[in-house]
Amino acid sequence: MTLTRSRLGFYPSLMEDFFTGFSPKSFQLNPQSPAINIKEVENGYEMELSAPGFSKNEIEVVIDENTLTVKASKERASDATTDQFKRREFVIAGFERNFELPDTVDQQKINVSYNNGLLEIQLPLKKESKSKLKRTLSIS
Repeated sequence: MTLTRSRLGFYPSLMEDFFTGFSPKSFQLNPQSPAINIKEVENGYEMELSAPGFSKNEIEVVIDENTLTVKASKERASDATTDQFKRREFVIAGFERNFELPDTVDQQKINVSYNNGLLEIQLPLKKESKSKLKRTLSIS
């Protein structure tokens, strides 16, 4: 595996070495993107995305074909009630991350939960049909 130096440090150039089936473009680093962990578990994958400061209602998770998109946005003005501001600060924040899912993920059974700033996405694998199992056929 080749390591490339970016302004954010060292990172693998081929993330598929770690997560077979996930596209390398899913892991392009952006300083404003939230950190993510992906674990391979017995029945699929578990994704953890760090999104502190957002409420559950400000986060959207969408699947379009084989692309899983996680995005969040908030825009909140301070509660000042006068027009003559001495100081007023706006909170505008957001992110969007896209992940190309492996064909082996059962998109109908994906489960998403959010608790204490951590978005957890369960990506179960499809059950293999018996017709896809490798077997040797006898010749008659």
